[in-house]
Amino acid sequence: MKLINSFCVGLLLSLAILFTIFVGIKINYFDYYVINEFFNVIFVDNINFYILLPISITLGYLLLYFRFKKIIIAFYLICLIVCVCSWSEHIGKQIGEFLFMSEPYEKIITYNNETKKIKLITMYEGRDKVYLRIDGTNTVFSNKK
Repeated sequence: MKLINSFCVGLLLSLAILFTIFVGIKINYFDYYVINEFFNVIFVDNINFYILLPISITLGYLLLYFRFKKIIIAFYLICLIVCVCSWSEHIGKQIGEFLFMSEPYEKIITYNNETKKIKLITMYEGRDKVYLRIDGTNTVFSNKK
């Protein structure tokens, strides 16, 4: 029973932290670069649930049954406050760029018998679309297929 309780409480609190971070990224990175993906898709596609499982059980156990609960609660609240900082425009955008933006690369394309070298930055790879910035212009998307 302790394991189930630990998992449920830990999962709820772990997802609260992750949700807080991803809200900041969605508002300050995805909306800034006009990357039109739903929040749920971004969240689910970028969370590793195999890593989340042991973290949830550990966090729940420490918060419910550990002798020094107050220290763990204080640490959790500090982490939550730090994650709220991702709602700041500058910080949320930097986190999004770190996680999702690729390094600039060049690609040669041929269109109407004309060859041209363009600079690309991959902004985000979604399920069906890849969002790119071409030569510093607005974000455009391309189908993955």
